[in-house]
Amino acid sequence: MSQEPSRYAAVVVGSGFGGTISALTLANYFHARNSGKPRQSWEYVCVLERGQWWVSNESPYVPQQARTGPPNLREYLQDNKQPFGYWAHPDGIEGLFQLASMSKQVSRTGLYDYGIVSDNVHAITASGVGGGSLIYSNVTLRPPESVYRDWPTEKEGRGLTDYFEPAERFIGLNKITTTAGLGNEKLLRSMLFQGAARAAREKHGHIINTAEEGFDAELSITDVPGGLFGSLTKEEVDHYKEDTSETNICQRAGRCNLGCLPSSRHTFDKKLFQAMTAGKPLEVRALSEAYLIEYDPRSEYPYTVRYKVTEGKSDSVVKAEMSCKMLILAAGTLGTIELLLKSSAKGLRLSRKLGEGFSTDGDLLGLMYLSTQKAKELALDNTLGPVITSVAKFRTKDREFAFVVEDTAIAVMVANIFATLFELLPGANRHLTLHEKLHLLRRYPLLGLGTLASDISIPMMQKILTRVWNDKDLRQAFWQMAKGIAVTNRRSLEFANLLYASLVLDEAKPSDAPAERISRFLVLSCMGTDNADGLVSLKPGWERMEETDDPGEKLSAQWSPEKNRRAFEEITEGLKELAEEIEPGGSSRIVTPTWNAQSPSQSSVFLLHPLGCCRMGEGVDDGVVNSHCQVFLPDDTNKKQVYPGFYIIDGSVIPSALGVNSSLAIAAVAFRAIEQAVGERKYWPS
Repeated sequence: MSQEPSRYAAVVVGSGFGGTISALTLANYFHARNSGKPRQSWEYVCVLERGQWWVSNESPYVPQQARTGPPNLREYLQDNKQPFGYWAHPDGIEGLFQLASMSKQVSRTGLYDYGIVSDNVHAITASGVGGGSLIYSNVTLRPPESVYRDWPTEKEGRGLTDYFEPAERFIGLNKITTTAGLGNEKLLRSMLFQGAARAAREKHGHIINTAEEGFDAELSITDVPGGLFGSLTKEEVDHYKEDTSETNICQRAGRCNLGCLPSSRHTFDKKLFQAMTAGKPLEVRALSEAYLIEYDPRSEYPYTVRYKVTEGKSDSVVKAEMSCKMLILAAGTLGTIELLLKSSAKGLRLSRKLGEGFSTDGDLLGLMYLSTQKAKELALDNTLGPVITSVAKFRTKDREFAFVVEDTAIAVMVANIFATLFELLPGANRHLTLHEKLHLLRRYPLLGLGTLASDISIPMMQKILTRVWNDKDLRQAFWQMAKGIAVTNRRSLEFANLLYASLVLDEAKPSDAPAERISRFLVLSCMGTDNADGLVSLKPGWERMEETDDPGEKLSAQWSPEKNRRAFEEITEGLKELAEEIEPGGSSRIVTPTWNAQSPSQSSVFLLHPLGCCRMGEGVDDGVVNSHCQVFLPDDTNKKQVYPGFYIIDGSVIPSALGVNSSLAIAAVAFRAIEQAVGERKYWPS
């Protein structure tokens, strides 16, 4: 059964950074054009979002008749029977099972989309109203000018630099490195990282943060201003009041990637909600995943978007379609390229460059094993947040900017799992005895007898989890947990409990708290400038998967770790510089769990910032979109010909690796593109 088709002035596919900025600007634009018109003739913008809404369980629900003010987000969603889920809670086994059930591979309503697009490229993306803003680490960092100097944006109209400030205002920034909102005591992790970065800068000269700039990261989180009881100006007080109108204050829980329970983060679902409740001509259709775009230039509404609506309770799918005059794709790099590749296969004419220029943005996890003495001396609480508080930017001998390194917290809920993984790594030349291997095989029988011939590694842990993930009964058990249904397969429930005990409990020190176990490590997040030379295509058999609504991975990436080894070797050297300032000999205890420096082809990268595949170019022969993100329409007589009103505004258009967190660059590109689309800045959202 299909829903009736509907028509909109504009459709935005996706609700992350590019999607929300575009949708809110268009809502303001149409709101002005609708003035004086009867509501039935209003122009609307519709956002199609494949995920559902997400809220905190701590958000109260007051019945409508008892309210004294406007509804909060949870009240609005419940009143209007909109699909939503709760962030995983509480800490412990119940929360972990909830977290495991929040994967799209378990349920179509899931928040996390874990894709294995090749043997060495794994990607974790968000699926929910608000897109990547729901689970990112809040870092809002301007890429150095050398990164975008040669982009098409710098050759036509205003350059990208002109758009960073409005993007920062929209996102909302704070520096948060203290243990509490009111106080001057810095987080030990922040002090340790920043002290090492200052010392390394003086010794080696590779760190380019200036003394004036410092190392505090700009974060999209609400916090109490440092001068609240003293020297705040009236403008600062007004901004503070406005900033906290829909949020609470950061509680340093380190849950930024898992969902902020006090709702102190500036996620974009709140901005969409505010616009809708303010009466703007904006509609959000959650659990609506676009799968095909068609174009008919003869129609008043030339774009038809076919999409699948997920019925939340049953995970069943209903097909629907809508048409529009303006179409903006902002489904995230992997979501957008999948949609365009499928549409291209069905007849939509696009540049031959589609799928090229894929970048991992140099995403890499670094890990320092602290010596026993140093760990006791520091007593780091690595579970305190925000997830990231500090950033060090590095240059190399031949490049004025190459990569960043950031400190990283691990939330209490998952700290035991990460501690177990870190403890099982080789670490400081650690090898397993035969007794340890037999013990490991007993704990993880899925590994097989091959365990006896090798040391433990992240790839081996991946092997455990992959085999578990491929167990349909276990996935069904997680789905039943997610829906609050009794688990029907007793074997699966018992195995889930066994897996929890194996991954979470430290048999050697069962009384250690999660914060104590993770305090033995310094965790570091890194981004670098890879070659952006990957290629993404559809897997063979994707059409059969589409016909059967198989939620499995349909994309395939060709990206060579060997060809991109320089970027990761540079990052590793930077990690060693920092580690040596933390503790003499620390450089020998640096580990990059997924990167094998001796054999790059055996490496795996876990992406949080996939970029490219629909890159900007100056014409259809070298790009999929132009500098304003308008989609090129192949035409032999006009290489710059574009589709009318068709834009791509997300990370897929970025022409190179950024080497920094991608949120601000994408937001700046979005402001630039949507300004061109509506013609004026006055419609920008604030």
